[in-house]
Amino acid sequence: MLDPLSIVAAISTANSAYATIKTGVSNLSEAWSKASSFIEAKAVVDLQATKDEESGVVTTEAFVRSIEYRRYEKEVDDIIRAFCDGAEIAMWDSHKEKLKAQAVARAEAATQAKEKARRIARRKQIEREENVRAALIALTIVAALMLCGGVLLLGTGIV
Repeated sequence: MLDPLSIVAAISTANSAYATIKTGVSNLSEAWSKASSFIEAKAVVDLQATKDEESGVVTTEAFVRSIEYRRYEKEVDDIIRAFCDGAEIAMWDSHKEKLKAQAVARAEAATQAKEKARRIARRKQIEREENVRAALIALTIVAALMLCGGVLLLGTGIV
C-alpha cells in the first residue's frame, strides 16, 4: 500500500490541475504543464486503486477517484489536442506514457523503501530481544555459579 499522505496529495494535485485546465488555459505550454501534473497524480491514484482492487477493497477514495479520473483524462486529452497539431499530439501521447511510467516507478520505489525500513526496524527489535534473552541467561548462570561457590565454601568449612 502506498503512503496515505501520498494518495491524498496526488488526489489534491489531480483535482487542482484538472480545475485549472477546465477553467481555461491560455496556451499550449500552460495546458501541457497542468495536464502533465494531472497525469502524474492520476497514475499514483490508479496504482493505489489497482492495489486496493487486488486486495478486494473497492470502496476506497483512491478507487473511486480512479474511476472519475478516467473520464477527466479524456477531457484533458481533448483540451491538449485542441491546442496541438499532428506532431504535437504524438509527442503528447508519448510524453503522457512516460509520465505515467515515471510516477508509478517513483511510487513503487517509495513503497519499497518504506517496506525495507520497516523490515530493518523489525530485525533490530528481534536482535534487541535476543540480546536481552542472552543477558538474562548469562546472569542466571553467574548467579547459579555464585550460589554453588558459596555452598562449596560453607561445606568445606573455609568460611
